[in-house]
Formats: sequence, structure tokens, C-alpha cells
Amino acid sequence: MEKTGKQRRKLHNEQSTLRVSDASAILGISQATVRNWAKLGKLNVFSASPLLFLEKDVYALHKELESSGLLRSRRNKTRLTGNLIPKTYIDSASPNYIPVKELLEALTDTDCSGQSLLPSVIRTVAKELLSLRGTPKEISLKLLDQTPFKAPSKEKGTELNSRFSPSFIPGEDLLGMLYLSLRSLRAKKNTGAYYTPYFVVDRLVSGIPDLPLQRCCDPACGTGNFLIRLPDNLPLECIYGYDIDETAIAIARINVALKYNIQSQRELDTIFTNIRCSDFLGISAALSTPENSGNTPSFSVILGNPPWGYVFSKDEISRINESFVSYDGNKTPESFSLFVEKGLEKLKEGGTLSFLLPETILGTDIHKRIRSLILKEAAVTSIIYLGDVFDKVQCPSVILTLSHPTADHSQPLHHNVTGGGSQMQGYRLANTISVSYENHRQIPPKVHNRFQTDGSRISPESFHILCNDTEYALLQKIGSVPHFTLQGNADFALGIVTGANRTLLKDVKDIPNASEKTGAGNQGLEPILKGKDIEKFLIRKATSFVHFDPDSFQQCAPTEMYRAKEKLFYRFIAEEPVVALDRNGSLSLNSANIIIPHVEGYSATYIMALLNSQVLSFYYQNTFRSMKVLRSYLEALPLAKCSPSVQSEIENCPPGEKLDKMIAALYGINAAEYKIITS
Repeated sequence: MEKTGKQRRKLHNEQSTLRVSDASAILGISQATVRNWAKLGKLNVFSASPLLFLEKDVYALHKELESSGLLRSRRNKTRLTGNLIPKTYIDSASPNYIPVKELLEALTDTDCSGQSLLPSVIRTVAKELLSLRGTPKEISLKLLDQTPFKAPSKEKGTELNSRFSPSFIPGEDLLGMLYLSLRSLRAKKNTGAYYTPYFVVDRLVSGIPDLPLQRCCDPACGTGNFLIRLPDNLPLECIYGYDIDETAIAIARINVALKYNIQSQRELDTIFTNIRCSDFLGISAALSTPENSGNTPSFSVILGNPPWGYVFSKDEISRINESFVSYDGNKTPESFSLFVEKGLEKLKEGGTLSFLLPETILGTDIHKRIRSLILKEAAVTSIIYLGDVFDKVQCPSVILTLSHPTADHSQPLHHNVTGGGSQMQGYRLANTISVSYENHRQIPPKVHNRFQTDGSRISPESFHILCNDTEYALLQKIGSVPHFTLQGNADFALGIVTGANRTLLKDVKDIPNASEKTGAGNQGLEPILKGKDIEKFLIRKATSFVHFDPDSFQQCAPTEMYRAKEKLFYRFIAEEPVVALDRNGSLSLNSANIIIPHVEGYSATYIMALLNSQVLSFYYQNTFRSMKVLRSYLEALPLAKCSPSVQSEIENCPPGEKLDKMIAALYGINAAEYKIITS
């Protein structure tokens, strides 16, 4: 029941309330899940409008989830406390690989998180590596006596560690592997810190053209895995690294000392000066002193893997809102966008910035402001699509390389960028963009496609370049024929979101006397389709059943959408449109969503044929980059106009090559072009 303002004020004095976003952060679940749990009664609601929860109730549920391990099987890693031993952080051919895995397994068996053993383990292994490099004793002691390694060590940890005799391998971040493995997954999630596989580091470094012998910086260097894989001819004085993790910086200093085999106090001073615990973004109150925040030089090269999804405090978000153009004040700031903006600010004229980033930066609306800023301040020189590169993390990645234009090599943008109430108008370097699709998880690495194209193909709306110039010309040809779209010409609806599939859905084998017509005899259940039940032109027999009670579902479209005499189902998770016609008033889950076209003169059957065609599959896959078929994508597809007689032929033609060629003819596709489309 909704509380009055007076009741809220009274209770607020006795017990704090939390918003949905606060509850989401504490429980480690999405805001949508918080709302669903509130609706289902799993989380007590204090106020319905606005939706508020008692702090004590949220923390009580948090404690319950911690003890039950209920969410451990979920993909959300915010709650996980176990350890992850990265398989690709160092080369599996390294003589250290098997021994360090055995050490880590022994350590985590001894201590459930490994956290308390970390200082002892790192210090002991680092000491042996420094000894192998012949580092002078006084230099080694200063590196080993850094604050993070002064914590009391456990005898058991030292005993286990003594079984492992490391080898020094140039460019290998053995200490970083130990550190990342012994940190809890929750700590890594909240700080946006995940390891970068060695082969990705090498690919990024190798892609920087003519790496200059000038200042080179990793602004979120972690344990220094990028710094130690830079070319050996880059002088120590040119290496810079910053991070807000004091332990990671201590390890990075040791790693750089090992790389350069330092022998003098002068070299050690350079390392401590250039590699420091510092907030590159300049927004951390804890790191706001002049010597470690905002006091950074400019650089010829900025590279690395900035944090993704860092959880900022409210005070930090306030400072970000004041200082960063790429943040519009809505939702949560995305840390990697902020690093791109600050990196461009710190980049010398003519310099290069190259970051490993989630592929979403190239196309999603929430990153439009940073794309706009990039077009104003820099030129995109290279996009390398890498796919999923992280162990046990599904997040396609790209290496995005930018160059900072010099004053005499820039030209006005061909468009203006409007956002946040102000118009950002700037310059872009006239350039060619190198595009590559690569898989470095296989040995040897495979390049699937590589080409160059004109920089005019990118815009604030999207940086995606999904095809070469020949294919791009074909896309333009398809889009130029007389056509209509579904935007404003169709009703769209999501399938049902039950919020409790295990409870509300019944499997066919659990229903006695199920008939093909009703699916569930006289039990009041009816078939409900899933995405896997939708094929091109075909709806498979449902294997799940539900009692249709809209009030019991988390989300449900108006009943008339499901009961429409004629509608199209489309599979939500797919690489291309997969569409089938329904005339039975069938129900579907949200993995099979709904289109009800109302285009004068054109039938749902004709629209289905076009959406399922090879031509529009080609157009779709080379225009959009997502495994989710979004409404906006379907609304943008050019549906060719035709005469009633041609439409009738297409409607009556069975699926197959003949139908595809008929549709290709509507778009003026010749035999050579059809071969490109179908190859």
C-alpha cells in the first residue's frame, strides 16, 4: 500500500528507504529484476509510487542471498565471491602456466577467497623473479616493501608458495595472473577490472603505427600487462601508467623493473614517478591531491583496456556531470567512455589512442555522445572486431584506434552533432579506416575479413563498418528502390514475460491427455510459443503451456495483440529476421515477439516473404550488429513496393530459391550481385 508523505517522513527518521537503483546495486541484480521481485513479493515494498524499499529489508535479503548461494548460477557476477583462474592471461605454453594454476588451486582450497594470502604470495614470487633478473638487493627491497605487500602473511600461504619456483618470461605478467586470480569476482566487477589476454595486448600494440620513442601511457594500467609487452626499444623514461588500485600499481612497478632489468636508483625513481596510484579521470576524492590526480602530462600514445562498468559513487557522478561532455547526466556514467574522452584531452597533436573496448561503443544509442566527441576531436583510423576474448565473459570486443589530427590536416565535419542541449561542431581528419574481423582465440589466429574504407561511412549514429565498399554499394542499391518501411505502418508487441517461467509454464510431458488442438485438455492451459518454435515461414508445435492470466505476468501486451486474426511472429534472438505468420491467435513468450502490419495494399504474407528473403538478410546483417532483433531494426528495413500481380505471385510461391530470386528482382539485383548476397 502506498504511504503518505507524512508517513514517509516519519519512517525516514527511523529507518532509511532505498530507491530501485540503490536496491539493485546492493543486491547485485538488475533494476528490472528488483521490480519483478517486488511484484512477486520476494522483496518487501515500502512505497509503490515512487517505488521504495526499507534499507533493512534490502540488506536482510542481501544476507539471505549470500548464505543461500541462490544467484551463483546466474550470469550476474556482482554477487559471486569465488575465484576465477584466467586461462588466457598468460600463454599456456609458458613453463609457469601449469605450476601457477596448481598453486592457485591449492591456495583457494586453503582460503575460500585467497584474499588473505595475496600479499604473501605476490611478495614471495616477486622476490624470486627479481632474484632471477639479478636486481640489486637494495632495489628489490624497495619494490617489495611497497605498502600493499606489508600486510601480515599466513604461514600456510608461504608454505604453499614455496612449492612454486617461477621462471622469468619476458612480457609475461605472472604476478598479475596471481593477483587477478586471488581477487574476488565481485571486486573485479565493481571496479570494471578484468584481465586482458596476452594475445589481445599483442594485437593492440602491433596495430599502433610507427610507435614513437615518446611518452606512452596506459591510463588504467592495472598490473602493467600492456606496459611490459611494449617494444623493448621504447626507453624506460617513455613508459607511464596510472591506476587507482594501489596493489596493482605496486605490481606494475615490479613488472616494469623486471622488463627493463633495472640496476640503479635513478631507474627506480623513474618507475615510481611515472607509474603511480593516480586517478587519470581526476574525479576521485580519495586521490585528489596534486601529486596523484589531474597532474598528468600529454602523451604521444595512449593505450590499454580501460575499466568497463565501473561503479561510481554519487559524489563522483556529480563531478563527472560537471566535467565530461560524453556524460549527459542520465543513467550511470560508462567508465570506458570517460577514459576515451580524457585520453583525447591528454593526447598530443598527431598522437594515437588505442583502446580495447566493448563492441557496444560502436552502435548503441547510449554511447552516441562519445562517438560525437570522437568525430569532433579525432579521426578513427582502425576498427578491429575481435568477438568474445574474455574467459567466461560474453561481451564482444573491439580495438578502436584514433588519431589526433594536426591543425593543418583537418577538415570541417559534414554534419553537426546535437546533444545535451548544446551543439557540438568540430573537425575530423580526412582519413581511410582500416577494418578487420579477427579471431585470436584459435591458433594460429584467423583473419576472417580485412579491408579499408572511407572515413565518411561512420557517423554519430554508428561507427559500425560491417562490409567492404563493394557490399556497401549493394546496400545502397537495395535501399534506393521504391519502398516502404514498417515505421508507423505496423503495431509491435513483446511476447509475454511471465516473471516466473518455472512456476507458470507447464511442459507437454507433464500434461495428461494433451490434445493437439487445445494442447492441454480441459485444464485451462494453452500452447505458448518460444523463439526456438519460430522458423522462417513456419511455426513449430509448442512444447510449453500456460494459463493465460495477464494479471499474473510480469509484462503482457494487450490481449487483442495476441488474439489478432493475423499477425507475424519474429524470433528475438537471431542474426537475421526469422518471421512466421500466425492466424490462430497464439500466445508467445518474449523470445518470440509480434508484428501486426497495416500497410495499405500490402499483405502480412508479402511482408513476411520480404523479411525472410536473402536480400533483406544480407541488408540486415551488413547494417546492424546485434544478436537481438530490435523493433527499430525491423522498422528501418526497405520493403520493396510492387504491383498487385507481382505481390500475388510472391504470396503464392513456396519458400526457396525461386522465391528469393523473385524478391531479388524487385530490388534490381543482377546475377553477380545475387551471388555476393548468397555467398
